Amino acid sequence: MKNIAIIIDAWATNNLLADRDIPVRIIDLISQNQTIDSVILASYDIANEFISQTIWYTNFKKFNLSDLFTNTDFIDDLKNNFTHPKFVGKLSYLEHQTHPQILNKIWSDKFQIAVFHPCQLNLDSIKNVYFFGMAWDICVMSRPLGWRWWIDFTDKNLFVYGKGVGWDNKDIDKTMWLEQEEELYQFARTSK
Repeated sequence: MKNIAIIIDAWATNNLLADRDIPVRIIDLISQNQTIDSVILASYDIANEFISQTIWYTNFKKFNLSDLFTNTDFIDDLKNNFTHPKFVGKLSYLEHQTHPQILNKIWSDKFQIAVFHPCQLNLDSIKNVYFFGMAWDICVMSRPLGWRWWIDFTDKNLFVYGKGVGWDNKDIDKTMWLEQEEELYQFARTSK
């Protein structure tokens, strides 16, 4: 995983979402970006999806339930609670579901996996992170894999496509996120 896309809370049941084309645009943007080699699905507040046989959760179980995974608290929790990982915080169990077009999407040229927490990733290999999702200032910013964590705890290059997130362009702080090309913004890291 060198160039990753993180899809955060691409729910099908988001009543606040006025733009219903976002799942299609997310798929198109990731498909068109040939540098993205891995796609992470980070869907929180889900109840039934975790036990699905989609590529996201099949790979999650394959890699995170192997002997190679070292977080023993997390692995014990998974073995005892296969409805959904409890570590993501308070769950409201609103029966959110990842949009079916995203949940069932298979890219032949990209590795796909569900991930809920940064401790599941090998951060050393990651160079660039692209964010996608429904709510810019809630989910895409504040979830465990949201951009706020990546800003605070890594030095990775961070990107967001304006058309790949449920937001108005007025929501992005253009003093922090600089437009690199039309509708592609990069987080402006200051030198320390």
